[in-house]
Amino acid sequence: MASGASDGLNALPGAVEPVVPLFFFPSRAQRRVQLSTAAIGSLAEGENMSKRMMDDMMLWILYWADSGGVHGGLRVLSALDAEDVKEAVTDDYLIVNRAAKVLRDRLVLGGGTVIMPVYSGREWSGMVVRPLHSVASSVVQTVIGRDAVPVHGAAVVLINTCETRSGAQVDFDIVDGIFRSLSAAICQTRLRTRDSLGMRMRVNGCLRMLLPVRRVASPGG
Repeated sequence: MASGASDGLNALPGAVEPVVPLFFFPSRAQRRVQLSTAAIGSLAEGENMSKRMMDDMMLWILYWADSGGVHGGLRVLSALDAEDVKEAVTDDYLIVNRAAKVLRDRLVLGGGTVIMPVYSGREWSGMVVRPLHSVASSVVQTVIGRDAVPVHGAAVVLINTCETRSGAQVDFDIVDGIFRSLSAAICQTRLRTRDSLGMRMRVNGCLRMLLPVRRVASPGG
């Protein structure tokens, strides 16, 4: 946070008027993102980050990793992308295909690690899928009857910032949504001539076998 940021947060103006931005991403980044007056006020009152703020953070992480266009590199999705993925829990082909298009547009299938922020129940959580480029290749090899190379360390990791007595909570819609949308994306790209409901179900089953779901929580929120 820029110098003097804490002083600015403790002395917010009462009226709605322009103020000097107090939060910047590092100057090394190509685009410096700043908080609006409303966003600064929200953080001062202890509220959650807005979707716009979270998306800006994801873009900064992508830039910092410097591997966004590299096969096996980092991929990030926006909060809006996550909503599309979550809606893919339905059996509606149009909705599932829309989520699959989001994944294709973000070059997700070629990513080694995929990070997606999830806003659910007024709390932020996250999903990390790894290593998706290897998993996708292994799934294709399996469904076409060839020997697939084992994928070590593959997993869907759910990170929750709000832990209850029962442990880390899971949004099962986002879990089902990511498997359904990934299945559709793989069939639309790697298995174009074989894309069908039966093939998507088969791919879905392979993905679930290769990508165990793990749950972790941040004790301090």
